[in-house]
Amino acid sequence: MKRESLRERIKTLYHSWKFDKKMCVFFSVAIILSMTLIMSLSLFFSVRSIISSSQRLVEEKVGTMVHNTEYNFEQYQGILWTLMVDSDVQEYLQSEEVYGHYAPMQKTLENAYIMWENMNFIGIISEDGKKKYIKGSATNNSEVGIQNQLMEDMNTSLRFSRKSTSMKTMTYNTAFSRTGKYALMIYQPVFSNNQLNKFIGTLYLN
Repeated sequence: MKRESLRERIKTLYHSWKFDKKMCVFFSVAIILSMTLIMSLSLFFSVRSIISSSQRLVEEKVGTMVHNTEYNFEQYQGILWTLMVDSDVQEYLQSEEVYGHYAPMQKTLENAYIMWENMNFIGIISEDGKKKYIKGSATNNSEVGIQNQLMEDMNTSLRFSRKSTSMKTMTYNTAFSRTGKYALMIYQPVFSNNQLNKFIGTLYLN
């Protein structure tokens, strides 16, 4: 009853108003509704524009990251292929003496290490495991103890590229990090330049 009574009072009050007052109220309500609608539409399109801009920004950043990653992989591949056929590396791995041709091989790997600021370490292991060298300071293990860790890591490695015919494999973990940070590990089998399909060792870089 109270609700109906209030409604009747409002109707009575409205009818008692003069025409100009009614028009003023009508236009005021129309303006308020119009402004509300305009603000709602403006907010909707602004949010939509912000989301669209954010998506484009993310896509551009991801695209840049993909491009940089592909470029880095190409550079890593170039390093590995260059070292794999390098005469000093080949002679060191195929020398009958444990330290035969060690110094030239060491210099070659050190030069590759110096060229890359983001390279934690680089190393080589002969096929029989008797010859090994590592350059870098990011690994937990000593040169003597790293071989078993490398073998374990290689056993869990994945192909570098499904489309590639290369035998390179890689892992991405914290296995060789002193700080617990993830790093990419790439392994490259080395074959003799003189004998077809003769495996003589493994190059690796982190």
